[in-house]
Amino acid sequence: MSDGRGPLRVGVNALALEPGRPSGARERLAEGTGGAARLLEEKAEFYVYVPRGLLSDDLGALGAAANARVVEAPIPPGRGLARRLRALRFLAARAEGDALDVLETSPLLVPRILPPRTRVVVTVHDLRAFGSVSPGAILRRIAARRGLARGEVVAVSRFTAGEVRRNAGVEAHVIENGVREVFFEPLPEADVGLSWAREPLVLWVGHLERRKDPVTMARAFALLGRDLSLVMVGAEAGAGRALRRAIAAAPNRERIVIAPPQPLDALRALYRRARVFVVTSRYEGFSLPVLEAMASGTPVVASLAGAIPEVAGDAAHYAPPGDAAAFAGAVNRVLLDGPVRAAIVEAGIARARAFPWARASAALAALYERTT
Repeated sequence: MSDGRGPLRVGVNALALEPGRPSGARERLAEGTGGAARLLEEKAEFYVYVPRGLLSDDLGALGAAANARVVEAPIPPGRGLARRLRALRFLAARAEGDALDVLETSPLLVPRILPPRTRVVVTVHDLRAFGSVSPGAILRRIAARRGLARGEVVAVSRFTAGEVRRNAGVEAHVIENGVREVFFEPLPEADVGLSWAREPLVLWVGHLERRKDPVTMARAFALLGRDLSLVMVGAEAGAGRALRRAIAAAPNRERIVIAPPQPLDALRALYRRARVFVVTSRYEGFSLPVLEAMASGTPVVASLAGAIPEVAGDAAHYAPPGDAAAFAGAVNRVLLDGPVRAAIVEAGIARARAFPWARASAALAALYERTT
């Protein structure tokens, strides 16, 4: 309870989400914060602030929680300074109007003026802006440092906590992401419409952006020289043109498929059907697809970058970021060496079991109560 005046009132900033666009942030809110809401059902009310057009269904367990109210902001999905200023004004007004005890938000969206009763929890998925020298990134760094100094900071990995400490001089609580139990379960028998995904296949999942380096994936696949297909699942995010050029140069380009984000059952089926799952990212604050593939019993080849080694541990084969030949070699070893493949599949399932969403939810619930 908050100072004897009724239930704890928690505001959750979900304004960065976009309809139909999966992300680690959305999964964190749906499963981690959603689980915390269930744990606090008798103690707290949650106000979830979403952009125009985002549905409760996009928020999973959080949108379905009995003590959660989804509030649509008069702000469309998107990015940019003007939108960020509108979002800051909206969150400040809602903190006052909803009498929030806690506002969970991102480093860039911490209003300068909040009611005295409102405490801030800042969740950090990554600090990619700190690695850029563009004018926009410099402004975002300044805003992020200010936001990180305003309240309790939560990082999704030890790597990200280290980034916060190094770049902002702030200590962060580490509350790791998790993996949904459904990824461990057998596939449903219903047809999920994947006739376009020819087997045997190599799978890559992520937004088509430079940071995730889909170009290296295409170049590595061109070196495999095997009767394989490559399925790349993700929305365009700035790397599409370079990726198309890399695919056009591949001798096996007719076996490369770029697919949009898939519904859950189709994604589960792709993980299960894949002979190997590959992550080529140059920077990650966590990397949920690594755990999803491991939980599905699919061997993982991943880049030695960001938080990926922390998440995957000894249950993956690694390659240096950007090294297409090294990725091709690691994929070949997983495909051709039966004992190696069996060992990392077994290790991967055990590794994924070490990241339950229930643990994150319990830690978040305790933090909300403690913050007030």
